[in-house]
Amino acid sequence: MEAYDVVIIGAGHNALVCAAYLLKAGYSVLLLEARSIPGGGATTEELLPKEAPGFKFNPCAINHLFIFLGPVIEELELRKYGLEYLTCDPVAFCPHPDGKYFLAHQSVEKTCAEIARFSKSDAQGYAEYIEFWQRFIKAVTPFFNTAPKSIVDIAGSYGLTHLQDFLSILGGPDTTLDLVRTLLSSPMDNINEYFDSEFVKAPLARLSAELSSPPSQKAMSFGAMMMALRHNPGMARPRGGTGALTKALVNCVKSLGGVILTDQRLENVLIDNGKAVGVRVSNGKEYRANKGVISSLDAKRLFLQLMDGSDVVELSSC
Repeated sequence: MEAYDVVIIGAGHNALVCAAYLLKAGYSVLLLEARSIPGGGATTEELLPKEAPGFKFNPCAINHLFIFLGPVIEELELRKYGLEYLTCDPVAFCPHPDGKYFLAHQSVEKTCAEIARFSKSDAQGYAEYIEFWQRFIKAVTPFFNTAPKSIVDIAGSYGLTHLQDFLSILGGPDTTLDLVRTLLSSPMDNINEYFDSEFVKAPLARLSAELSSPPSQKAMSFGAMMMALRHNPGMARPRGGTGALTKALVNCVKSLGGVILTDQRLENVLIDNGKAVGVRVSNGKEYRANKGVISSLDAKRLFLQLMDGSDVVELSSC
């Protein structure tokens, strides 16, 4: 049985980032990927080899936003491993049947000028809409870069500037209550408060749904981040497609001594005395994890399909 400090289930971009940090910390790491290529939702593939030979597509992720809120690119030196980002501007375009159109630039001012060609009130509303959500993003950015520990640990990640950003979205009791109301509302509720014109509402609603919930979903108004982030820090695409990010991460992991095995469909997680100690793949081979098993799968598949019910109960009681 092969043994590693950590066995990671899946080799998508999140798993690869996790592996790289563990390797930099001195742990031995094995990643097991069910598909024939790593990357998960961050790949560029030749999906139509007969109909369009040689043409490659991004089946999932295309526009990169959240990665620029943290230090991953710099800390893992991904540019050294071949990653190059191409900044996008304009960042969104949506034509409307009546001839109007929504054209967004990275510059908020230029975007407002485009909207003002058809609606001056919606141009003003857009400036206010983006200003609020950009303040919200600044206030919550430390959460993106903090380990999920206690509230005290998370609070410790707030420097003076971030604390000021956080307080700016709170204000007095009325402002704080309005923030809570906004966060509990749906993206469409929020959009309808700011805008009158469908040519503005439609693309903003569509972009809010990029967080995998419908625009009508309550408590998901922060889907507005998907538009606000296009202005700051901005939107970019890797040269060569989204798979170029995965390629750089794979190069990083391998250079640090990590092992990535593809075509490894997991059969089950091995549990011993209430602890995950390894995994078994479909061909019967087992891999031991001396320190722990990390899963990048969704919880439903992990606990209901890859673990025995008795083991799940035992783990939940630990």
